[in-house]
Amino acid sequence: MFFNLFGQTNEKLLKSGQDKFDKGDFRSALKDFEKLVKKNPDVPDFYVNRGLAKQELQDFDGALIDFSKAIEMNNGLEIAWYSRADLNAKLGKFEESITDFNRVIEINSNNGMYYHGRGMAKYNTNMYQEAIDDFDKAIDLNPEFIESYYSRSFPKIALKRYDSAIEDIDKMIKAKPFYGGAYLMKAKCLGKLERFEEALEYCNQAKDKGYKDEAERLAKMIKEEKANTKK
Repeated sequence: MFFNLFGQTNEKLLKSGQDKFDKGDFRSALKDFEKLVKKNPDVPDFYVNRGLAKQELQDFDGALIDFSKAIEMNNGLEIAWYSRADLNAKLGKFEESITDFNRVIEINSNNGMYYHGRGMAKYNTNMYQEAIDDFDKAIDLNPEFIESYYSRSFPKIALKRYDSAIEDIDKMIKAKPFYGGAYLMKAKCLGKLERFEEALEYCNQAKDKGYKDEAERLAKMIKEEKANTKK
């Protein structure tokens, strides 16, 4: 996601950087964005471009510095706040991420991805009901984004709302039947509901879809719980 500004030289450098970025040549893209920043040190958008390239190259500190510089220069720059929120979340800085998502939602409250991102950050800070509220909003804004339903199942499971979580997981399974993680999550919920045979069946399906070790461990736990329940 990049922003364009006028100026033939800038346009040429920006397009070159974008093309390289899209092709995965992040190091070459970074060189173009470095030139843009050097030529236009007062344009915050170019710091965001450079920060995104740095992020892809695992220079997370450098990326955060660039996003923060862009925000300092333009406090209403949506892409800068989102980029920093997203990176903070990926780095496990969930409280910082929530703060940034709060700001980007103030700027634009109609983007479901912002609520989804904040919901994940809240889930990771044990703010389970608030996370559910954010996923609800994300779904209202973008009901076709299936990942929001699946993500909403996580705080529901934490709150032991297993039946409701299964409803969300089933949407993921229907949309992406090849994704073994969803089968594993459903197996966990079914086990908690003491629907052991169904749980074991979903473990088998997860195992067939690339989650062999996890499915075998979960199946063992479910069998032990089933045995203990009969005592």
